[in-house]
Amino acid sequence: MSHTVRKTELFGIGTKYEIAGGSHRLAVLELKDGNFEIYELEAGASEPTAVIRLDEQEARRAAAILSGSFFSE
Repeated sequence: MSHTVRKTELFGIGTKYEIAGGSHRLAVLELKDGNFEIYELEAGASEPTAVIRLDEQEARRAAAILSGSFFSE
């Protein structure tokens, strides 16, 4: 299944990446201060069903796990 990633620059805030697929979509905001926010939205909804806020180190660890390159310390 192919999912399209849409990138949008948010002036003064950062960059938003949206992944749409099936019954929901994810929006990942890369903020100018180095933090990240991940939003899950049901299809057609205007309010997120979940919001996760990560600092840069947490985001890197989550990315390592999700990409399959996580290793024990």
